[in-house]
Amino acid sequence: MAVKGKKTGFSSTDFMKALAGTAKEDMQKAEQMQEDTKYKQLVESTGKILEYISWELMDDAPADWNRYPRLKDSDRATYAQLMMSVEQHGTLNALILWQRENGRYMLLAGHNRRDSNKDLYEKYKDQPEDEKKRFLYLPSIVYQQNELTDEKARDIIEDTNYLQRPENTKMTVEMVKRRIQRAKELKNKAGETIEELSKSMGIQKSAVYEWKTIGEKLIPQFQEMYFDKKIQRKAALKLALFDEMMQEWIYEKYSTHLTDNKIMSLKKNMRKKEDIAEALNDPIIMRRINITVPAGREEEIKKVLSEYLKNNPNPVS
Repeated sequence: MAVKGKKTGFSSTDFMKALAGTAKEDMQKAEQMQEDTKYKQLVESTGKILEYISWELMDDAPADWNRYPRLKDSDRATYAQLMMSVEQHGTLNALILWQRENGRYMLLAGHNRRDSNKDLYEKYKDQPEDEKKRFLYLPSIVYQQNELTDEKARDIIEDTNYLQRPENTKMTVEMVKRRIQRAKELKNKAGETIEELSKSMGIQKSAVYEWKTIGEKLIPQFQEMYFDKKIQRKAALKLALFDEMMQEWIYEKYSTHLTDNKIMSLKKNMRKKEDIAEALNDPIIMRRINITVPAGREEEIKKVLSEYLKNNPNPVS
C-alpha cells in the first residue's frame, strides 16, 4: 500500500542524536507517554472494542481545538525516543477517533503516536509488506458520527491532553476557563460544572476551582508569571484575592522583585496600598551616622531628616 503525504525528513541521524546525553531520561518519558495509567483507564471506561484503523484515514481536528504542541515540532529528542519505543513495543495506547461522513476519522487523541507510526512506515517502506504493516493499522477506540457533538469531541481532546501533559499549566487554565464559560452560557450551575470537570480530568474539585480562579480572577500579567514559573500556584491564588485595580498596582510597583514569600505575607483583608506596600517592600536597614551641623540647629535638622525619611522610605534610584 502506498504511503500518502509528504516525506517527513526524520532521519536515522535524529535517532543517534537522541541516544546521546539524556537518552535514558527521554526514553523513560516516551515510554511513560505510551503507558500512562490514567489514559488507559479513560479508554477502558468507554467500554468500546479496539479496532485497527489505518492512519491514512485519519485527519487532524481543527487547529483551535488542539493547541498542544506536537513532540515532532517541540521536542525532537523525546519524539525520536517515542519512535524507538513504538518500533520496539508497538503502539501500546489506543488512539481515539471520531468517524465522519466521508468514511474518514477525526483524530481526537494520539497525534504523536500517529506521527511516529507514519515516520516508521516511511522508514520501513522498502521492507516486506508484513513488516511495515504493523506501523499502518493502529489500535483505536472509535466513536460513531452520531455519538459526539463538536463540543464533546473537543472535550475529549482537552481531557486526554491534560492526562498526558498535566504540567502545561497555561493550556490547563485556558481549558478550564473555556469549559466554565460554556457551562454558564448553557445556564449550568458552576458547582456542577466543576464536579464534572474534576471527574473528566481525574483530579480533585479543589484543583479545578483553583484553575478557574487563576483563569478568571488573576490579571494576565500575573498569569504569565505563573505560567513561566516565576511564582507558585499558592502565590497566584493569593494575588487573585485582590481586585483588578489593586493587582495592576502591585504588578506595576513590585513585579521585578516579587517573591512567593512576599506574596504569601499579604492578608486577604488588606485593602490599603500602604498596608500592601509595607508587606512587599524590602526591609530597610537603619544605620547611625555622625554629621556636623551649626550650633543651635540640631533639632531643626533632626526634624527635616525625619520628615524626609518618612516621605521617602525607599532609596532614590
